[in-house]
Amino acid sequence: MSSKESPKITEGEIHFDVPSAGKPCKTWYKIFGDLSSGKRPLVALHGGPGVNSDYLEILSDITVSHSIPVVIYDQIGNGLSTHLQEKMGDARFWTVQLFIDELNNLLNNLGIADDFDLLGHSWGGIFAASFAITKPHGLKHLILASAPADMPLTIKSQEALRSQLSQDVQDVLNRHEAEGTTDSEEYRDACNVFNFRYVCRLDPMPQPILNGFGWIEKDPTVYMTMYYDEMTDVVVSPYFKAIPKVKWVKFSSALVMSTNESLKVTTGEIPFDVAAAGKPCKTWYKVFGDLNSGKRPLIALHGGPGVNSEYLEVLSDITITHSIPVIVYDQIGNGLSTHLQEKMGDEQFWTVQLFIDELNNLLKFFGIADNYDLLGHSWGGMLAASFAIRQPHGLKHLILASAPADMHATAESQENLRSQLPQDVQDILTKHEKDGTTDSDAYRAASDVFNFRYVCRINPMPQALLNGFGWIAKDPTVYMTMNGPSEFKIQGSLRNWSVLNEIHKINVPTLLTNGHYDEVTDVLVAPYFKAIPKVKWVVFAVSWVQSFRHFFSVVDILAA
Repeated sequence: MSSKESPKITEGEIHFDVPSAGKPCKTWYKIFGDLSSGKRPLVALHGGPGVNSDYLEILSDITVSHSIPVVIYDQIGNGLSTHLQEKMGDARFWTVQLFIDELNNLLNNLGIADDFDLLGHSWGGIFAASFAITKPHGLKHLILASAPADMPLTIKSQEALRSQLSQDVQDVLNRHEAEGTTDSEEYRDACNVFNFRYVCRLDPMPQPILNGFGWIEKDPTVYMTMYYDEMTDVVVSPYFKAIPKVKWVKFSSALVMSTNESLKVTTGEIPFDVAAAGKPCKTWYKVFGDLNSGKRPLIALHGGPGVNSEYLEVLSDITITHSIPVIVYDQIGNGLSTHLQEKMGDEQFWTVQLFIDELNNLLKFFGIADNYDLLGHSWGGMLAASFAIRQPHGLKHLILASAPADMHATAESQENLRSQLPQDVQDILTKHEKDGTTDSDAYRAASDVFNFRYVCRINPMPQALLNGFGWIAKDPTVYMTMNGPSEFKIQGSLRNWSVLNEIHKINVPTLLTNGHYDEVTDVLVAPYFKAIPKVKWVVFAVSWVQSFRHFFSVVDILAA
């Protein structure tokens, strides 16, 4: 049985001798994990230049999932390392070689110069590429994230991106640049339009990124002396063309691409015979990758109940990185599959067994019933657990993401979380539940306070999640019948659901995941951890925006 632990964290400073600095210099660093573990460490270089390494701490999930030590540090002139404001504008001082020297100094001081991997993001990628072409003997793997290969190309690319902004925004930028007033609020606001479109599309930006920009405001020395910006394909492609052993992965919310070719995607419908439905039914599906590739496919079960599978399409990154086919589908009554609004309130129809039958039908249709992995999120995890305790012979690995094991315990946990909301929010929820007006705008707004705290902390929510909730609004049949009118009091057919007495029957390697601020709290996940013989449990500090990090753990369990 695996233990659920946070990684060891070490912070410190390394002396960095820079004669031309005119004073002692230090490099601040943070290490996740144990450098003496025998695992090759990953050193991560932050962007900017001028920000700090705070936003790279998300890489610590690699330490949790793969025991890989991760080293991040604030480059000289940045963050918690030595600042040299007296060197403002000194282009002979602020050179790429300065940062290469600092990296070599760090590698030597930490004793890892003979065996390490390197990741560089943005400016850190420029720096990493400049370092890698010197062929350091200990560098084993290189990751260049949003890193340009040529600055004149970057400038042209920047101009092309800027020309796509609205004319009024371009005019504001041009005017303040001509007047030398780029420190004005109006100029910053116009820059934020660009940043939202091409740097980070989350509004508000995650705090670690804001913290990084904050360091530039505190000390703009490095940024003002070395500045460059955003990357497009044209500035990345030279790496792809010239590096002998290379892979190029592009991420977006809708489509993931590798080696400049679109990922194979297949959609369709599967006939699903449900005698009690009184009409023909179909299951809508989407397959990423090739089911004939010889790789075991991963089937993902969406939550709700009542939403659709769109938000699970992020799992297609696994297809790109590991050639694992991924199947998502809208469960009956949801999304693009057959809807049965005439079955509203029919608890004898909307049972867990109905969805197990649908899953078996899908497995048979694709001819993969003898060899597959299964991931279930939230309600989908409950369904996956109910399925797995039957020990289906073709199931090889199980992933339960934010999945409770017992609904009575879930209700108690929900009440506890709800009690931590502001009192006025609690009062609104209670009032509308008592009055039977849970479909009111006021109730939904109060529920959103809970959702932002415990479901998804990104505001506004990613569109795929909003689309899922939109399906409940269009047709609440499944949600209302299985869950009930309120997220907080399960009154539907799932109210007595539990696998507590049968968890031990799950006989395949299992990965458990939940979030630090998850509505599916540790107490709800723990029964799985205690009873499943081969199990691993990973808790993530945040969720959606760092979803790609989840894949390290997913792939880890699938490769077992």
